[in-house]
Amino acid sequence: MSKLYNKNKSKNKKTDTDSSIPMEVQKKMLVVLTDEFTTASKNMKSCEEDFEEFYNMLRSIRDGKQNEWESDISLPEFISRIMTQVGLFVSKYFASRDFVEPDLDSDEPEDVMEAKASKKLLNTLLNDKDTHYYQKVVRLLMNVFPFGYGIIKGGYTQKTERVIERYETQTEYVQDEFGNYLAEDGYEYTDTTTQSPMMDQKQVPIYGQKIIEDKPTFDIYPNQNVYMSSEYVYTLQDKDWIIFESEETLDKLKEQKESHGYFNLHLVENIDSDIKAHREKTSNYDKDKDEVDKPVLKRVVILERLGVFPMVFKERDEKGIPIDPKPGFDKDGKIKDNAENVEGIITTVKTTRSTSLSHMIRFQASPFTRRPTVRFLCYVDPIKDSGFGDGQLVRELARAVNDSYNLMNFRTKMATTPAFKRKRFSGIDDYVKFGPEKAIDVENMDDFQ
Repeated sequence: MSKLYNKNKSKNKKTDTDSSIPMEVQKKMLVVLTDEFTTASKNMKSCEEDFEEFYNMLRSIRDGKQNEWESDISLPEFISRIMTQVGLFVSKYFASRDFVEPDLDSDEPEDVMEAKASKKLLNTLLNDKDTHYYQKVVRLLMNVFPFGYGIIKGGYTQKTERVIERYETQTEYVQDEFGNYLAEDGYEYTDTTTQSPMMDQKQVPIYGQKIIEDKPTFDIYPNQNVYMSSEYVYTLQDKDWIIFESEETLDKLKEQKESHGYFNLHLVENIDSDIKAHREKTSNYDKDKDEVDKPVLKRVVILERLGVFPMVFKERDEKGIPIDPKPGFDKDGKIKDNAENVEGIITTVKTTRSTSLSHMIRFQASPFTRRPTVRFLCYVDPIKDSGFGDGQLVRELARAVNDSYNLMNFRTKMATTPAFKRKRFSGIDDYVKFGPEKAIDVENMDDFQ
């Protein structure tokens, strides 16, 4: 009986949550989050179709041809336009290593010194080779110009190491093996008037934290991996919620468990996350790469949601951020009466090609005063807050140019390719290949003309 009990107990440990949020509440929250993600995925269908078409234009790939023998040449007019725009931008912007200039409206010495310090700090960070600033800017432009918008998501990284800062001398009483205090004469210390306690001095290390890395970070997210609510806004700060889809190794999630407040990572270890479907939208867009069946580094697809969510809390800190918030849902999935809509960060794990979310691994109030994300627009659209780009403007022109050019090639080929007559039941193949110094065998000269 005890063995069966222990077996069931160990099994429950693998399925139970290690969070203070009850599993019943997590499941109700996942229903709401899945509904948001499903709706946003449907709304992104038209954007994904435009992306596929504009991306093919960047690579000079036509939509298709009706017959295999037709001419299928795509003139690189669109990519030449984009390359010109990107080249003009980077030639001016990267002509100097001072990428940031302060907007100073004060002559106060303190303000001037702070502005200089801020400029030096930001330019130092952007000039760091590990920032990959040039590649990220070009990648952003390659999203903005063709597709209409590009999105940057910021973050912060900090790594510390426990080191010995100094040694401190500490004095303590000497004890024998029985725990009795000893006097200087070697006997047990019992008389405070005639005896003096035996003291021992030790060099005790004093530990501190050494900062290895402490800096803001940012990266460019592919447009098709960012989902958001559908209302028209002028800035992503005003969206109800934004969902960033990305892939991460399980080791990295465990490393960030304390800093990001991750939980339920033991539940993620045994699930199969559909990395292939995620990469088919980005790095394996052409579907010409195979994935390792059992990779050494386990990767999972995570969805990080930035936006308001019902929370319950007792107090806020000096910045107005709720302290130790809890979800504003009860076990029945209803919003509690004392819940408030608070800006938060919720991370979930996606396992399959469907939009269902399997586990929640992060829930907290946002530590940022503003959402760490920015959207850059190519042209402002009066109806769509995502704007529009040159791909939409040049699409029909590119089709007309390519169709006209290939039609000329088709006419040339038809004019220079002879038509043949073949006698029925002559035994000559339907498709005839001919060329210089090549003969065609016929039984009768009238069989093939």
